[in-house]
Order: sequence, then C-alpha cells, then structure tokens
Amino acid sequence: MRLAIFASGTGSTAEVLFKYASVVLTNNPQAGVIEKAKNAGISVEVVERKELSLEQFGEKIIEVLRKYQFDYISQNGWEMITPVNVCKKYAGRITNNHPAPLDPGFSDFGGKGMKGLTVHQAVLHFAHKIQRPFNSEICIHLVNEELDKGELLGYAPVEILEKDTALILQDRLKEIEKKFNVEFWGEVERIGGLKPIQRAERLILENEVGLLAEAKAQAIAS
Repeated sequence: MRLAIFASGTGSTAEVLFKYASVVLTNNPQAGVIEKAKNAGISVEVVERKELSLEQFGEKIIEVLRKYQFDYISQNGWEMITPVNVCKKYAGRITNNHPAPLDPGFSDFGGKGMKGLTVHQAVLHFAHKIQRPFNSEICIHLVNEELDKGELLGYAPVEILEKDTALILQDRLKEIEKKFNVEFWGEVERIGGLKPIQRAERLILENEVGLLAEAKAQAIAS
C-alpha cells in the first residue's frame, strides 16, 4: 500500500505514516514536514496556491501527482481546502484527519471555522453546556466536495478532563491521533481498502443542536 501524504505543517502526525509514503505534498515551502520527509528519503513536492484560483491549484496538484504511484491520499495537517477537481479525480481515495467528532450528514464539529484551537474550544464549550458525559475524538473520513462531509471511516475517543484548555486537549489528541493513524492504515492494508462506517447513534442529540451552534459560534468569536 502506498500513500500520497498532504501536509502543511510540522508533520507530527504525517511522519508516523512515512513507511507507506511515495510522496509528501505541501502547500507551505516552510513546512517542517519537508525536512522530515527528505531525511526519511521520501520525495517532496511543494505546490503553492498564491494567486491561483482553487481550480488552478487543483490542476497543479493533479499534474504533480501524475509522477507518483499511490493507492490513497492521506491529509495529515493539511490546511487547505481540497479543490473540487482533486476530489473528483481521486474520489473514494482521499482521507482526512479531523481533530474533533464528526457525524457526516448530521450536526457535528465540522465545517467552516472548525480547525486549529477553535475546534477544540468548540468541543469544550459544548461539553460544558450539555447534561451528559461527552468525549472528543480524532476522526478519519473520506474527502468530497463538501467540507468535512465525506463518509466516516474511523474514530478514536479522546477523554475530556476537568482542567482541559483547548491547547491541552489538542496536545493530548495529537498523541492519540498518531497511534490511531498507524492502526487505521495497518487495517486498510490488511483488508485492502477503505470501509465507511456508521455511528450506532447520533453524536448530537436533537435537543442539543442549538447548544452546538452556540458552542461553535462562541469558539469562532473568541
């Protein structure tokens, strides 16, 4: 099994997958993942958007990827919107790591603004508003044309502790994310494909939808 890894930052979660990587692609020429990949003997491609339209950016990505053989694209700390033409070209083969609970098609912690420390703050706000235990998660899902709406492929719970801040939660989640990525892709290699899953019950209860909206708005505003 071979992966094309998309990453924009340090590569802290991407590097655990380097044994599968045929190429690391980044939009950021200063990304820490570049040195890590080169030290591991992995090809690196830098594709900057700059003044390009999103479609043109996608065309450049597709052109670059033609040089490599891979089965799947794994987005690990990829800070860009994946262009529609890339989504269509590699439909069913692009995965993304999302650092918060997702329930595609229903209310969850995906969508505009739900990234970085903001999404962790939204999770904490929500957990404090509701009257039941609630965990955060690291989720892996398929990427399609709608932001964070691709089918769920797997998730691992991350306990919320009493003294958590967004930063503390983020740091703890990253460690769990590394382990989960290794397990997830090992299973994909074993079974020979990506297998969407369904939640046994909804992530957000019907009477909590308004509280979720409040929590997300509060986090974005802070």
